[in-house]
Amino acid sequence: MEIAKVMTNNLKSIISPEELSQSLNDPSLLIVDCSFTLQQSEQGYKDYLALHIPHAVYAHLDHQLSGKCSPITGRHPLPSAQSFQTSLSNWGYTAGRKIVAYDATGGTMAAARLWWLCNYFSIPESVVLDGGITTWLQLGLPVTSIPPKIFPSPLITVSENQQMIASFEEIRANLHEPRQVLLDGRATNRYFGLEETIDTLGGHIPGAISLPVSDFLDENMRFKSNQEIVSIIDHLLPVVHMEEIIYYCGSGVTSALGLLAFANAGYPPGRLYPGSWSEWITLSGVEIAVK
Repeated sequence: MEIAKVMTNNLKSIISPEELSQSLNDPSLLIVDCSFTLQQSEQGYKDYLALHIPHAVYAHLDHQLSGKCSPITGRHPLPSAQSFQTSLSNWGYTAGRKIVAYDATGGTMAAARLWWLCNYFSIPESVVLDGGITTWLQLGLPVTSIPPKIFPSPLITVSENQQMIASFEEIRANLHEPRQVLLDGRATNRYFGLEETIDTLGGHIPGAISLPVSDFLDENMRFKSNQEIVSIIDHLLPVVHMEEIIYYCGSGVTSALGLLAFANAGYPPGRLYPGSWSEWITLSGVEIAVK
C-alpha cells in the first residue's frame, strides 16, 4: 500500500552531528538545548548547565515551549504567539537565523516540539540534531559548561498557522469518519491501556492507529533512513491524503517527532492534536478504546 504523498524540495528537517560540528561558530545558527525529563522537570536545565554544545541556549519545555495548563488543556498546551515571541527574543533570535534544536533523547522529548513550533509560528528555518547530545558526546564532539552571553533581540512578530492543528471538537465530531486518520505516537503498552505510566487513564482514542514515534529511531536514538521511514508508513497505513493525518501522543510533545519524520521523508507532515491524550481523558463523555 502506498500513501498519496507530495515529495517536497529543500525540506531538510534533520542535521547530523558531523554537519553541525563544522558550523559551530556560524553566527547564523541559533543552537537550542531542549533537554527535559518529565519526572524531574528541572533536570534538563541542570544537565545543560553541566554540559552542553557550545553557544547553545536553553529552552524549558514547561516554560518556553508550552503555555499555561489547566484541568482541561492537557499537560503541555501550545504557547501563545506573544509568549513564543518573548522566548525568541530572550534567546537572541533574529530574522534569517536557523534554529538547531536538540535534546538528550534524539528529539523524542522536546527538540522536535521546538521544530514544530517554529513551523507553526512561521519561523522559516529550523532543524533537529540527529541523535541529540547523546550521539554528540559519543562522537567526542566539543561541549562546554559555560553558558553563552545572550543579548536579547527585538521582538519579532509571529503568526499562528491554525491549519497545522486539529482540535478536540473536530476530532470528536469526525471520530467515526474513515477519512480522519488518527495516529497515536505513544508506546504500544500505553496505547492498549496495559501500562499507563503518566496519565490517569490508559487506552487510546477510538479508531486511532498505533505508530510510536520511537519506530522512526534506531537503537542509537538516531533517525532511520528516509527509505526505512517510508517503508514503515506505507506498510502500516492505507492510501490516504496526508493532510488528513492527525498525530497525537500523551501531551502533544513527542508526536511532533512523528510529524518531523513524515516531513523529512518527503510527506506533507499532517496535523498535530496539541491536547492529545492528556486532554482527551479530562473532557466529559469521550469515548476510550483499549483494544
